[in-house]
Amino acid sequence: MNSFVDGEGRANTLKGGASRGQALRSALQGVNGMNKKNSIIATICAALVGSSAAFAANLDNYGAAGYAPASYAPADYAPASYAPSYGQPVGTYGYAPYAVPYAEEVEGDVEFGGEVVEEEKWISGSMVGSWYDGFLRKGNGHAANLNQIWLTGEKKVDTSVRPFDIGGRVDAIFGTLNAQCADGGFDGKWGVSGDGYATSLYQAYGEIGLNKLTAKIGKFGTLLGYEPVDNVPCALNTHTYMYNNEPMTHCGVLFNYAFADPFSIDFGMVAGSDNSFENHFGDTGFLFGATFSPDDNFSLSYASALNQTHADNFGSFSWGYYELGGAAIGDKNEYLQTVTLETQLSDQLGIALTTNYGTMEDRKEKLERFRQIGAAGYIFYKVTDKLDANVRYEYYTQKLVQEKVEARYHDVGFALIYRPTDHVFIRPDARYDWVDVGAKDDGFTGAVSCGLTF
Repeated sequence: MNSFVDGEGRANTLKGGASRGQALRSALQGVNGMNKKNSIIATICAALVGSSAAFAANLDNYGAAGYAPASYAPADYAPASYAPSYGQPVGTYGYAPYAVPYAEEVEGDVEFGGEVVEEEKWISGSMVGSWYDGFLRKGNGHAANLNQIWLTGEKKVDTSVRPFDIGGRVDAIFGTLNAQCADGGFDGKWGVSGDGYATSLYQAYGEIGLNKLTAKIGKFGTLLGYEPVDNVPCALNTHTYMYNNEPMTHCGVLFNYAFADPFSIDFGMVAGSDNSFENHFGDTGFLFGATFSPDDNFSLSYASALNQTHADNFGSFSWGYYELGGAAIGDKNEYLQTVTLETQLSDQLGIALTTNYGTMEDRKEKLERFRQIGAAGYIFYKVTDKLDANVRYEYYTQKLVQEKVEARYHDVGFALIYRPTDHVFIRPDARYDWVDVGAKDDGFTGAVSCGLTF
């Protein structure tokens, strides 16, 4: 890696310049009485002669003790370190900052003044396929599936270099994963094959950043819940029951303000939940979230949504009310919150605990109609640099409050994740469920998935 030229190196390199200056001053003193034209010619000739003499003297002394000939060494002078010109697109920040002498690519990253910064990828994606069978597959299609072909185009907002920045993101998905995050929007009919495969836009938003405040405008993923929609970072192949009763997306505007390094908040106005851009039912909602993370080893977060939903919108996050046989009630108020604690206990061991609480009220009669409560605990253990072992336990319950009908769910799962390279993973897992929805049932599910990222 090229380094900066230090102060001593620059001084040694310019030693010949002092001799040229002295020769020029001597020549100027020796032109008294000459006319202006002859004076200029004499000055130039004297300077050249003096410079040549100084250069010859340097050559004669080259290698002599105390001369420090290494000051001329290419490794010290490092002219290549100044090669990138200012104003050229470089890495994450989009340009070379005026305060930085140079910006140099280092193995895919970008170095600014000695600090290596990860180079931004504008296009990324993944592909995941899986096979599963057993209890959870009952009446749920094929055993082998292409879960996702996921493409992301993103320009991140970064206000660490300049106070104002603009960005945005689009996520397009094809596969059976689309069925989990379908919201009935304009893309709901794209490529629907009748066997669970379809294409959709999971996110499509613009983003504006001003100092510590950012704003997303468009369709974006929810703050609620712990497990991600994307299959790649998931701890197991299957999701919790809580995940299936939480929103996936919102449309509107979402602000984030970072008060200080450990604390930030999110807040915004949205068109309810999972309504895409169309919002056929005219729902409205408010999102709020707060995160406290003093270091990389601890994080505590809270997220909530308060919605007013109209008509019998089965896409709302209290749709479990209708699953349990609740009667149509029209307009309603919905509230859902999740609280998540994550901590890294050692280099190998980490744990997480997430909780879910939701309620739905009949707006006309002011009666609570539906309630859901859940909790899940995770253990993450790094066996080797290429192998992880994960365990999850969940308890989840739904209740029709007025009818006093309740459903209870327990599940425990175990998964191994093997990564032969940074871009490929293989994830086998096993899970056992106990379900009581009036009639008790239980069973085993086995699954394996393979994926790659790019």
